Amino acid sequence: MVTDKLLAKLDEERKEQDKGKGARLDRAAKMYAFAKGMGYHGAHIGGHGITCDMVEYIIDKGEEFASNWEELVAEFDFTQKDGFYLFQKDEKNGLNTATLAAKTSKPANPPIYGFSRLVHKSLFNPHSFVFKGLTPLAKAIDKGPACAALFTSSNMSTRLSFTIAWIAVIAPCLTPLSSARCHNARRDSAMAPVAAVTKVGVKSTQRKSNASG
Repeated sequence: MVTDKLLAKLDEERKEQDKGKGARLDRAAKMYAFAKGMGYHGAHIGGHGITCDMVEYIIDKGEEFASNWEELVAEFDFTQKDGFYLFQKDEKNGLNTATLAAKTSKPANPPIYGFSRLVHKSLFNPHSFVFKGLTPLAKAIDKGPACAALFTSSNMSTRLSFTIAWIAVIAPCLTPLSSARCHNARRDSAMAPVAAVTKVGVKSTQRKSNASG
């Protein structure tokens, strides 16, 4: 949710010579510091047009901010006017308390929500008849070059890469001692930058792609 307050800040930042790029990177670094300060074991760093140099900057700067991350929380007070928040706010540090906020109204439950839940459970549940019915089709498409070509266009490849990135980066971060990799593919380069996210931080390395031989 981009509130009016945050939008106004972004609009002001884009007037800078770098179009607000520096401010956005620093904001991301501060969020990295928040995650580390609150005890998270990993951080998902991504976005359209982001480069490995930007990722390294966010990590390095985030480590600098981590020592006094609580003092920076107030900078991120972009709450929505009359918005609902599940937990009550801790006025001392600007974060949430463990106390649930009072519900001022009954949440809406439109028919489309129930339909969406049904579709989601049917498509992603390996035991559902829809999942089982589509599995042979998916295997047939994967084996047939002509059919597979329909799903390997540049647009589809982009979607798949985002899905793979989610699996590679987000899922491992859900466990304390696992690591994740951030791949920044470059079309005309034989070098694939890799950022390995670990419990103590992130290290950036480069390894040759298989395509380079």
